[in-house]
Amino acid sequence: MIELKKGYISITKQNYNYELLDGHTLINYMKTKKNLMMSFENILRKYRNNPLFQLIKIIQEEINIYPEDTLYLIIYKKDNLLSCARLNIKNNYCYLNMIVVNEKYRRMGLCTKIINKCILLTKNHVKKYALDVEKENKHAIKCYENNGFAITKKTKKCNTDIYIMELHI
Repeated sequence: MIELKKGYISITKQNYNYELLDGHTLINYMKTKKNLMMSFENILRKYRNNPLFQLIKIIQEEINIYPEDTLYLIIYKKDNLLSCARLNIKNNYCYLNMIVVNEKYRRMGLCTKIINKCILLTKNHVKKYALDVEKENKHAIKCYENNGFAITKKTKKCNTDIYIMELHI
């Protein structure tokens, strides 16, 4: 079992909070840290281009399907989410998805920071990381390649060209 953690991460000479959470903890945060979770949900609504997106539904589905295999890494300051990633971990394998950076904080190296923190916090339990990215998302592809990921497969998802990228530790 991967230990849930929290701490600080330095970005452009400023410290921000990070937390590695399970779904149950994240649901509790929705009750106690409402403004932060509203920030999280709004970023995902924009990212998914869905104004009706509900974070709690996704988390509850993950808990029901993968009760102990899904973790969330969030980077935030006060009530503002800067970046997040979801980690589905099983049998030395981690599928990273929902890697999102708040538009206000882009071009600060947050994507690299969150990927590196995901790997650092899980490397004793994971030997292979994978993610998928839209072929047109050149900035994300470059970031992932700069962090050691390589394109291993091309496929389609919802009529969109997708690259599967992997990193072996």
